[in-house]
Amino acid sequence: MSDQLSNAQRAVITHAATETNGKVLWFPEQIRGGAQGKILQSLLDKGLVIQNGDDWSLTERCYALLDHPRTVSLLPEIPEIPVFVKTLSAEAVEEPINIEKDKPLKQTKQQIMIDLLSTPDGASIPELMAATGWQQHTVRGALSGTLKKRLGLRIESVKTDGADRTYRIVETSGDAL
Repeated sequence: MSDQLSNAQRAVITHAATETNGKVLWFPEQIRGGAQGKILQSLLDKGLVIQNGDDWSLTERCYALLDHPRTVSLLPEIPEIPVFVKTLSAEAVEEPINIEKDKPLKQTKQQIMIDLLSTPDGASIPELMAATGWQQHTVRGALSGTLKKRLGLRIESVKTDGADRTYRIVETSGDAL
């Protein structure tokens, strides 16, 4: 079967097998546009690649043809992510745990922001960024879009000399979080 492959086809699958963990991401410089599609279609017809959405990957048959073992990339180490846990009330601790009823609540980043903003001192943009892992523009967007507009929370902004602007959720009579 190896004599049925053109030089360009062989270059594409060899590069994918050795450089990109089996994903077809590269073509020789002289192969452009429609020619790339024809190469992929030809490799697909020969059972050497498969298509997943917009991605093209080598098949086991292709690895056998190349006499090249499939490389397995190890997943990168995932850094520790801070977990924010709410404390339980005394009544909740004394009650027996019902697995169906007492599934742990997912602490969302939105809830983390609400918890920080609900404190008497509130929180600054850098504090909210550190707690959520978001960038500054995302925190600002969540404050104005999600918390103010969508959830209807009243957020107070206070600027003191020599310190970052702080934000906090303001409760008025009749409001409840």
